[in-house]
Amino acid sequence: MAPDSYRGYGPGEVAQAQWANAAAGALIVGALVAALFTARHRWPRRMLLAVLAICAAMAAAGAIGMIGKAVFTEQGGAVFGVYCAVWTVLLLLAARDVHRRGV
Repeated sequence: MAPDSYRGYGPGEVAQAQWANAAAGALIVGALVAALFTARHRWPRRMLLAVLAICAAMAAAGAIGMIGKAVFTEQGGAVFGVYCAVWTVLLLLAARDVHRRGV
């Protein structure tokens, strides 16, 4: 983003958004690491599947929105949209693996 584009934000709003992005990233990484371990009970696996599905849906929405905005407008975001698409695929593959292990 150009430095002038930040003028529309209030004090601290950009930092809050970045902290929220960091928290979402930590949640996603935590879910992917948790998917590496086999839970012995159905309840934790179902909760993990729900978290993975929600994170995948958020990443897919971000990918569609950013890539669509880059294609149909002159604003950027295509690279980050592709990045979100890669995360979507990783999350879906992790969910598939958890599901196959016996939910």
